Amino acid sequence: MKRFMEMVGCGTIVALIWAALVFRAGGALAVDMKGYYPLNVGDVRLYLEEEITEGETEQDVCKEVVYRTEQTGEHTVFVEGGLDMDTWQVEGDFEAWTEEGLALFRSQQSEGKAMEIVNFDTPVVWIPNQMDEGQSWQFSSAQLNGSIRLEAVGETVVVKAGTFTNCVKLSLHYGGSLYEGDSTLWLAQGVGRIKEVFVSEDGTETSELMAAVVDGKLIGSPLEEGEPFSLLRLARYVGSKCGLVINNIVASVDGVPQLFHATYKFDLETARWNFVGFEPGTGQPPACECSTEALDFGNATIDGIINNRSGLPEMIMSLRIGNAVYGVGFMLSPETLNWDLFFVE
Repeated sequence: MKRFMEMVGCGTIVALIWAALVFRAGGALAVDMKGYYPLNVGDVRLYLEEEITEGETEQDVCKEVVYRTEQTGEHTVFVEGGLDMDTWQVEGDFEAWTEEGLALFRSQQSEGKAMEIVNFDTPVVWIPNQMDEGQSWQFSSAQLNGSIRLEAVGETVVVKAGTFTNCVKLSLHYGGSLYEGDSTLWLAQGVGRIKEVFVSEDGTETSELMAAVVDGKLIGSPLEEGEPFSLLRLARYVGSKCGLVINNIVASVDGVPQLFHATYKFDLETARWNFVGFEPGTGQPPACECSTEALDFGNATIDGIINNRSGLPEMIMSLRIGNAVYGVGFMLSPETLNWDLFFVE
């Protein structure tokens, strides 16, 4: 290597490296798409969604969580979506970055009391690892086909979560039984999807990022004006045996939103999660063995909602014990900060 550098010179080496990074006749650098669509267990994104159908407008807030990973062949697949209380399964997508690009391995969509599960025989690579501005990419399977095009690089996009520079703009066309329509999508580097407009025969759906925690970093704020803290909006629940930590609790400290976590231990006799402590930053569940060996909350998929009747926070979970899956709910006691058993089904 030293002899080679003596022959060609350091300046030539830099030029060669730079040239190797440049693609196509236009001389534009290929965009590393993986940096614009990060996948980390524990990432949470909060979106404001607006749907216009036949002149009627509806708004909703949607929370997307990267719950865990699963091994599919040689690939570590990320499970992202939300916990569906009708089926007690995750409704969402099972994706991973592969040698070709971002691949969709499985999709799960709730249909009333049933979960429609689509397993792709060959994973659908819908974003290649690298793209040039103006480049299109085709993807196809029995259930999903279409194309994606990188329309622009370096855009500035303003959403509720803040102002993001150096964004990429993508246009997608979907066909097949899974999705059908056209989408315009903006991705921010190191953040992911910050805005999307989806148009189909049913109408127009727009979503924009309100707040997120990506790789442990708070982006934007879920706090409404004058609100001191938010327990549920970005919360990420992690169980281990009979210990539990609730990460991504957001509280205002001197006007600046910051992340905190709360820890709990489960008491089998009272069926209650007892409050242990509240600290800044991200934490781990406390070490706590269960008196019943079959019980392990590390197997649970957990989320939080507001109970419609009481207005109190409710922790819901899909808990596997042996070969059975149970839906379990706990209600927060404001006086003790404990979570009391509310239902099992």
